Amino acid sequence: MTHDLPSLMMWLVSPDGAGGTVVPALPVKEDYMTPVWQLLISGTAGSALTYALTWWRENKRMQDAYRAPQRQAIAEILTAGYDFQLGALNLRFVLTELIEEIRQNRDENIPAIDAQVREKQSAYGAAMLGMRRAFEVGALTVLDAQCWKEMVVAVAAFSEFNDDPDGAKKFSSVDEFEQFVALNKERSDRLRVAISGLVKVASQRVTPVESRRTRRERRDAQRELAEYLSGGVDHAPEGKPDA
Repeated sequence: MTHDLPSLMMWLVSPDGAGGTVVPALPVKEDYMTPVWQLLISGTAGSALTYALTWWRENKRMQDAYRAPQRQAIAEILTAGYDFQLGALNLRFVLTELIEEIRQNRDENIPAIDAQVREKQSAYGAAMLGMRRAFEVGALTVLDAQCWKEMVVAVAAFSEFNDDPDGAKKFSSVDEFEQFVALNKERSDRLRVAISGLVKVASQRVTPVESRRTRRERRDAQRELAEYLSGGVDHAPEGKPDA
């Protein structure tokens, strides 16, 4: 394809170098740069949020680690308390039976009952040692002030049994049998109340850390139970059959 000289000259000197229509150039937008202060604020806010979440998670874990051994020690006191009170109840039962046999002059039954008394005394002494061990472990483990206070009250109630530290007390008359039975029952009742007080405080102080949702659900359940037990509602709480 050939071009005449004037046309070629016009093509060469045209502004776009190709003889076409010149398209005006668009204005170039300057590169946008985020100010340094915004970067600092964003970084600080992100770090603070991360730290807050980490602190909350670690604080919850540390609270659980702090409460768990105390909860275990108090659970051992509760278990030992049940064993001790059961042993005391069984001992009182056979002693009462022995007293009745003596008063009725049924001497032929006394040897068999006496063997039962020795057996129950042995179990009673073992339960007493278990109770003492549980309190000693609690003294080393329980740190919460309120729980420690209630535990000391329970220890004081248990110390009333020190006149018979091994459960092998000897009796010389029926009156002594009866006095022991009555006194043992009174002391056992006081110990039971003291341990119940310890468990009640522990349920408020050293239970596992709860989430807000769990606390809210627990409060709702307590309110429903309170209304149900007080007779304020005519149906059982949700999920529970009517009595």
